[in-house]
Amino acid sequence: MRQVVGWGMRNTVRRRGVAASDLVTALVLLLITVGTAVGAFAFYAGNKAKPEGEGSTALGELPPPSVSAAVVREQQVAAEIRARGQFTPRREISLTSEVTARVVARPKEVGQQVAMNDVLLELDATQLQIQLDEAKANEARALARLTDANEQLARARGSGNQRNIVDATNQQASAAAAHELAQVQRRQAEANFERRFIRAPIDGVLAQLAPNVGEFVAEKQAVGQVLELKELLVEFPLTAREVSQIDDKTTFTLFPETNPEAGLPAKLVAIAPQADLKTRTFAVQLSVENPEGRWRPGVFCEVRCTTEPRNMLVVPWIALRSQAGGERRENGGPPH
Repeated sequence: MRQVVGWGMRNTVRRRGVAASDLVTALVLLLITVGTAVGAFAFYAGNKAKPEGEGSTALGELPPPSVSAAVVREQQVAAEIRARGQFTPRREISLTSEVTARVVARPKEVGQQVAMNDVLLELDATQLQIQLDEAKANEARALARLTDANEQLARARGSGNQRNIVDATNQQASAAAAHELAQVQRRQAEANFERRFIRAPIDGVLAQLAPNVGEFVAEKQAVGQVLELKELLVEFPLTAREVSQIDDKTTFTLFPETNPEAGLPAKLVAIAPQADLKTRTFAVQLSVENPEGRWRPGVFCEVRCTTEPRNMLVVPWIALRSQAGGERRENGGPPH
């Protein structure tokens, strides 16, 4: 009986303890809420009372953002496409020997200007002279035989003997064929004798000349190269979009690396009809005048293709910002 009564008393006390704890928690939360509200009201009231011009940090009264205005205009603008090219010769002509002989003279050296038909190499003509003398002698003998055959044919016709006429006619025909062959051989020997000289085929610059005096060259052996430099070519790649902007009114200017200030006007020669499968670009070829030979093949240059001006909307640089947040120049120039 005592145990039952005692257990009930303890349970009653425990329930009363829990209720007291909940009451304390609610009271603390109420005090925090009231304090926050009072503090906010006091902060707002204090800022409201500040004189105008001192600034305010209240949430509803932040200072306005700084805004600058720029005027967008429509005007004519010429697009400029830039690329990198290299000078190449207009023509490259290789030289070969037409006879086998020894070099006896070399009047020109690599790098010198040459004119058409200038002698670049002279070959030993001893053997060629012997061949020419033999060919002339053979032609003289064939001519004498032909003359004799003509006289015999005339006598046979005068005699009226048909058999003699047939024989004389055959001999005359054979002598005429031999004389004609001798003439061909003599002309060939003369041409070979002239081929002892290897001459410049065009006006240009001697780029290569392999054999030296005393060395032998064989028939059909390559011995040198002459470049035509009065007009140079420049080839460079452009994308399909860039090529679509080029028309007959596009101007081209070249700036060689050796003299970046020299703007050389160039002319469009050709645009490749098909793009390169690897680079997906089109090869564009220009020509530039080079009468004094100032510019040499192999020199790189910057190519500027300027299109015809078109009406476009122009936005000042000062109104632009890069995606990386780059600074704008104060003078309105392009951003850094």
